[in-house]
Amino acid sequence: FPLSAVGAGAQADTSSIRRRMESNQQLVAQRLSTTSDDVERSRLVDQIGTIRVAAITPILRASVTETLRRENVVQGDRSRRARTGQAIGDQFDAELRLKLVELVVAFGDPAGIDALAGAVGTGGRAVNGIADFGAQAVPALIAVIEADRTNPDVVSGALDALRYIVEEHREEIPAD
Repeated sequence: FPLSAVGAGAQADTSSIRRRMESNQQLVAQRLSTTSDDVERSRLVDQIGTIRVAAITPILRASVTETLRRENVVQGDRSRRARTGQAIGDQFDAELRLKLVELVVAFGDPAGIDALAGAVGTGGRAVNGIADFGAQAVPALIAVIEADRTNPDVVSGALDALRYIVEEHREEIPAD
């Protein structure tokens, strides 16, 4: 066996593994986007959390980000109904939302800014994660405040993120 033949075989194996992994991620992304089962969504997000961030495909990243956006809408609707004394319906999986925030923050992709802005009412990780984007996150944070002025958690989270941006990214903010 020439040593170069072994090397070529290893490269083919690695390429095959990569293709299978990408195919599996595409299936997970599709299922995450289509299931209405909270338990299944949570299980899928737990599965995604075991993958190295650098190995997560763009399709799966987009699906996770979109799922966070949808969860933000659901929670926003529930919060508005609760503040007006209306029934809020089924139990909401807040833990799922926090797991999604963790993933979107880990991606470090500006495409996730709007989704993170919608989750600033969860506090901590969403607030710090969006603040890391600096000045490019400011329009999304202002939009969240304007859209949900009556939710103190959202307003407080967005204002905290804006404060962190001013403190940590002052040089990025235009003077005018």
